[in-house]
Amino acid sequence: MIVLEASGTIAVIDPSHGGEVLDLIGSQGQRPLGRPPFSAAPALAGDLDEAIWTDRYRGGWQLVAPNAGMPSEVDGDFHGFHGGASIAQWNVVDVSNNSARLCVDNHGLRFTRTYLLDSNRLRIETQVEAVEGPRPMVAVEHVVVGVQLLDPEVMLDVSPGRAFDIEEPNGSLPLPSDAPFYPDVLHLDGSIERMGSWHIDDVRARTFVISELAEGVAQVRNLATGEAVQLTWDADVLPHLWVWQENRATGGPWRHTTELLGIEPAMVPHSIGLDAARQSGHAFMVTAERPCSWWIEAKLIPATTARPSRW
Repeated sequence: MIVLEASGTIAVIDPSHGGEVLDLIGSQGQRPLGRPPFSAAPALAGDLDEAIWTDRYRGGWQLVAPNAGMPSEVDGDFHGFHGGASIAQWNVVDVSNNSARLCVDNHGLRFTRTYLLDSNRLRIETQVEAVEGPRPMVAVEHVVVGVQLLDPEVMLDVSPGRAFDIEEPNGSLPLPSDAPFYPDVLHLDGSIERMGSWHIDDVRARTFVISELAEGVAQVRNLATGEAVQLTWDADVLPHLWVWQENRATGGPWRHTTELLGIEPAMVPHSIGLDAARQSGHAFMVTAERPCSWWIEAKLIPATTARPSRW
C-alpha cells in the first residue's frame, strides 16, 4: 500500500489491485470516496465476468481499461468486465512523499499512472503506449463517492451535455440522437426525468450517461453541509460522463445496503464493451506512433456548515 501526504491531505493507493485510490482524505476531514458497507472477496487478477469483478470491488477510484462495461471479444482477444488493468497487479516505478508512478502491461498496452497530491487536490496523469502492435482501447475513470456526500441529499452539477440511460447488460447501437441536456435525462422507455439531486431516503438504482460534454467539469455537493468534490479532466479524450447510482435498491452483490454514486469520465457513451465501442467509433487505436494520454483532478471542498444532527 502507498500512502501519499501533502499539507494534511492523504491519498491511499493500492498497486496490488488496479493501482486504485482506496481513500482520499482532505486536510479538514473530507473523505468523499465511497465503498460498500461489507468486505470484498480476495483480489483476483485477470479478465473476469461481472459477478466475480463486483465481488472484489472495494469502492474508491479505479482506471477501467482497456475495456469498459460488459465483457467483449475483439479479434479473438477476450476482455473481461471493466478491463484487466482495473484489477491487475501494477508495478511501482517510483514514490515520494506526495507523488507516485505505477505501470502495468495489459492486452498489449502499457499503462503508466502518475499520482500527484497537493493540498486538497489529487491529480492523476495517464499515458498508454502500444507494446505489441496496434491495439484498441477504451477507458473510464471510475470515481465513486459515498455517504459523506450523499447523506442526506446530494447535488450533481456537470458541464453541458446530452443525457440518456445506459441500457445494461444488453445495450444496443445506435445511441439516441435526440436526448435532452442534463439535468433532464432520457429514459429507455422514452420518458424524460429531471435529475440533478437525490435524497438518501430514495431507494433507487440507475445508470445514465452525459455525452459530448462541453468541458470536463463535474461537482458532487452535499446540500446540507456544502462539502463537495470537484472533478476536472481532459474532455478531449474523455468527452462523456457515466453516472451510476446504487442506493439500497439492488440485491446480489450489493445486498440492498449499498449507497454509492459513481461520477465517471469516459471515452465511450455506452457500456456494451470494447468491440461495440469500436463499432460506434469511440475506441482509441493505440499505436507506436500514436500513444494516448489524459489527466484528471479531484479537488476536495470543505464543509461550509455543521453536519446535520443525524451525523
